[in-house]
Amino acid sequence: MKRALASQLLALTLAGSVPAVAWLTNGHHMVAVAATQLLPPEMPAFLRDGATVIGEVAEDPDYWKNRGTPELRDAERPEHFLDIEELQGVSLPPTRYEYLASLIREGKDPRSVGLLPYAILEGTQKLTLSFAEYRCWPHDESIRQKTLVYAGRLAHYAADLEQPLHTTVDYDGHVGPDGESPHSGIHFRTDALIGDVPLTRQEAIGSCTVPDLQGDLLQAIMNQFQRSHQLVDRVYDLIPPPSRVPNGAWHPAEDPAVKAFVQDRYCAAAGFIAAVFERAWRDSADIEIPQWQRGGKLRTFACGP
Repeated sequence: MKRALASQLLALTLAGSVPAVAWLTNGHHMVAVAATQLLPPEMPAFLRDGATVIGEVAEDPDYWKNRGTPELRDAERPEHFLDIEELQGVSLPPTRYEYLASLIREGKDPRSVGLLPYAILEGTQKLTLSFAEYRCWPHDESIRQKTLVYAGRLAHYAADLEQPLHTTVDYDGHVGPDGESPHSGIHFRTDALIGDVPLTRQEAIGSCTVPDLQGDLLQAIMNQFQRSHQLVDRVYDLIPPPSRVPNGAWHPAEDPAVKAFVQDRYCAAAGFIAAVFERAWRDSADIEIPQWQRGGKLRTFACGP
């Protein structure tokens, strides 16, 4: 509930400001498209050719929080964050429902703690299965199209992880003694940076690296999560809340340190998206497709383990 309230208060706090794009809509589109440019040549070319579709679909999970669809909004909202401090150093269990049960045993509301790592984990495995089908039926256009959809959805959550304020209880100002957020407006400003600080293609992804997600997938995701979380203090050092610097006086594009931060996060988001795409592709080679799948349609290429 605290984040739903945050959204309401931010809308009031920032009313009249210039609409910004970042990890919210167009920003998700931009980093998802950029990620396809970081994929190795051995990955299917239709991913790069379908970059626009991936980018469009990457916007969807934020649309799913629309107030006109309250049941979907309630289910979707926790998929976008994890307040790591709420776990008190305890490792995440392997599956979503084990995690939910553990939070409930501790008297915590999963909707307030967040589910982001599981959204990425499960999204990667959905893409893995779609890639496995593609390996069997590489000329089936319907498989290619649905793979682009799974890739776009996964891209959204992977990019959310690289916004440090999606990793912390201090997501919109430092929480008070009562554990409540002050709703300072800093989250919105951070989300807006990709739109507020223009980057050339070279600046955005010219020197990006793609992390190698080996071993246990959830642990690999959490390793990346922790790297993002370590930047929370950096966000607070760089970005003033509107109460200290009003919207009209905030010019992040003129601050070299802010621009460097935006470059880093843009590159991190694109790189991590590419990494989970690569992991899904590698893992798909070990998936056995049952004979009944797709109605027993003749397989046109070698597939399965």
